[in-house]
Amino acid sequence: MHKAYFILMKIYNRIIIKIIRPVLLIFLILGFCNCKRPNLPPYQPVIVSSIDRSLDQDTLVFLSWQCSDPENEIIKYDIYFGNSRDPQLLISDYDSAIYYPGPLIKDEIYYWKIVAKDGLNISEGPIWNFSTGPNRPPELPNMPYPVIGDNISTGSVKLSWDCLDPNDDPMIYNMYIGRNNTPRKVAIDISSREYDLGGLQSGDIYFWFVVSIDINGDYTVGPVWYFGSQFPGNSLGTLIDERDNNIYSTVLINDKWWMSENLKYHYPNGSLVYDYDEANESNFGRLYNWEAAYNSCPSGWHLPSLEEWEGMVNSLGGKNIAGSLMKMEDTFLWEAPNSGADNLSGFAALPGGYMNTAGDFVQIYNEAIFWTSSEVNSSGGFWATKLKYNQTSISFAGFYGNNAFSVRCIKD
Repeated sequence: MHKAYFILMKIYNRIIIKIIRPVLLIFLILGFCNCKRPNLPPYQPVIVSSIDRSLDQDTLVFLSWQCSDPENEIIKYDIYFGNSRDPQLLISDYDSAIYYPGPLIKDEIYYWKIVAKDGLNISEGPIWNFSTGPNRPPELPNMPYPVIGDNISTGSVKLSWDCLDPNDDPMIYNMYIGRNNTPRKVAIDISSREYDLGGLQSGDIYFWFVVSIDINGDYTVGPVWYFGSQFPGNSLGTLIDERDNNIYSTVLINDKWWMSENLKYHYPNGSLVYDYDEANESNFGRLYNWEAAYNSCPSGWHLPSLEEWEGMVNSLGGKNIAGSLMKMEDTFLWEAPNSGADNLSGFAALPGGYMNTAGDFVQIYNEAIFWTSSEVNSSGGFWATKLKYNQTSISFAGFYGNNAFSVRCIKD
């Protein structure tokens, strides 16, 4: 009886094992497949730009990185950026792996990190850093128009130039223009690389340069450029005084070559600068007593005689109107109203004033007086020519030789 029972139980257990085991296995498999696996965070962001711990970065730098998600889920980023070693949150839920933080400050250290988010989990990158370099000033202005030494026959000209900044900073320009090799400031904070000079004076040489200034206040002074102006009927030239390398513009009037700038030669014992201020020499040249004037012209040139002055004046229509044709047409060196001035002759007279016999400096900006080589009489007086700010005429008068006047030379 017991033996039969054990045999039956053994058979039953074998049947149950054969039937239940596969069923249990199936349920286990199905149960495992139906369970939701836990979400994995994005991989840690990796820098792809070469600015980690780098020096002298440009202020217009872009931040870039790489990041992916194990389940290919959409990733958004929190960007931390600033000057602190523990950078503060700058922007949330950014959806690109490249970011421009805007123009940065020169010579600063910046720290940044990226936190990647897939909606459920985050992955925080390391803190990276870089430093911006010190500001570099603009490069030297170049490529002037008109070309150096060019002669412009038109009555007006627009000056232009080129200039680059090594940091690509925006720039402004200050403009210096003059009729000698020390131009004066005429405009500031020009945003374009051109300047409308307007009408040119006949027979002049124009000197000019620009100062380039970046947004940080660093600046570069450009070289001095020059060009000549020529109206119909005027011929221009250039005189280089080999004694001191001063360069003078010259103009052909009545078939004679005249200097169209005041002489600047430092003749010993008899030449001086108005009010002893060297700045006046750049605009008005030097003043000379008669003996110094007679001996100061460059080789091949001489102090013009009264007859030579009168010949020029007569060719310009006579004493009553010649002054207007000979005076520089502006009111920044001539006192207003600078009556009738148009400088159509190209002589470009400037009001350098003079020193009288008492040693007083007078009439700068008001009068231009030039020595002639001719004596008035045997008493020691000498002829000189005078132009005034409020007259269109030119006059001749006699003066003692210890006055100090301006000098224009004429070619032999």
